Amino acid sequence: MNRRTIIAGAGAFALVVAAALAVSTAPNDTSIVDAFEVTGGVGQLVTARLMSAEVHEVRLAHELDVPYGFDDVNGTTNGVWVVVDATLTAQVQPIGTGYSELHIGDYVFKASDILPIPALTDVTYGAGVPVTGTLVFEVPSSALALPGAATATLVVRELFTAQLDSVPAIRMDLSALSIEKFATIGAAYVGDEADATR
Repeated sequence: MNRRTIIAGAGAFALVVAAALAVSTAPNDTSIVDAFEVTGGVGQLVTARLMSAEVHEVRLAHELDVPYGFDDVNGTTNGVWVVVDATLTAQVQPIGTGYSELHIGDYVFKASDILPIPALTDVTYGAGVPVTGTLVFEVPSSALALPGAATATLVVRELFTAQLDSVPAIRMDLSALSIEKFATIGAAYVGDEADATR
């Protein structure tokens, strides 16, 4: 084998390695068009293009108590309810939050539609009108033992895929919370929390 053949073979091998590295590190289609998360913590106002969100409190419970549901709600679960009390305000137009997600590590949980109307996932008003209510997520008990429970994230979404847009993402430490027997849920209402009478 002469020197030119060795150099050509080494060059070809280097090109194959470079191509494999480029393919393995290139962003996939999802990451190119995925939503941009505007992050914050509990008690902070997080503002994205279409919506601002402020989480007031996060609770864990074995069962939901929904007095305004008139016994229509079976709030029991084999796992744990993650109960998020928040105020959401549309920035531009009326929007919903039915596709909101709770991320715990690599696991994603969708917002439950168990709560009767008016619920935070259903009530939508015009721009600048705050709506205060509750989002609930049903998760297995084992999810709270994951390392990601300390850095869980609520991602507030109007659409299943909020492509190339910003969305509020609120970080919360679920590992630091104790699990209550019941979590009482009130109906969603319009207006600032400080002005609420319930």
